[in-house]
This record gives sequence, structure tokens and C-alpha cells, in this order.
Amino acid sequence: AYFLMPASLVTRAVTELTGELAALENIDRVAHLLRVSRSTLIEHLYNLHMLSLADRDRLRRVFSGSAD
Repeated sequence: AYFLMPASLVTRAVTELTGELAALENIDRVAHLLRVSRSTLIEHLYNLHMLSLADRDRLRRVFSGSAD
């Protein structure tokens, strides 16, 4: 994930957002922009310390029933 989504690229995508990163529409927007699945993005954001454990777990639950 770090090779395909280096921290600098993820940071650039995140800084262009309005509102909270953990908002569902922002997760969708960044995943689409970086051309990765929501679940991959969520885990990567957590590993980069951009999402809290609580936000990661909430987003996992929200998106678990939907197709990435």
C-alpha cells in the first residue's frame, strides 16, 4: 500500500477535502481519486495515523455491507 499510495500522495488528496476526513463522502472521494477500494484506503489512513481506531472501526462497519 505504501508503494501505490505514498504518504505524500495521500496527504495531498486529504488536504483538498472540506470537512472531516472520516466523513463517508470524503472516504469515497479519496478512494475514487486514488483508485483504491474504500477498505484499502481506510486501513492505509489508519496505518498513516490519519484515522483514529474508533473512526477506522466505524468506517469498517459502515462499509462492510457495501461493494468497494
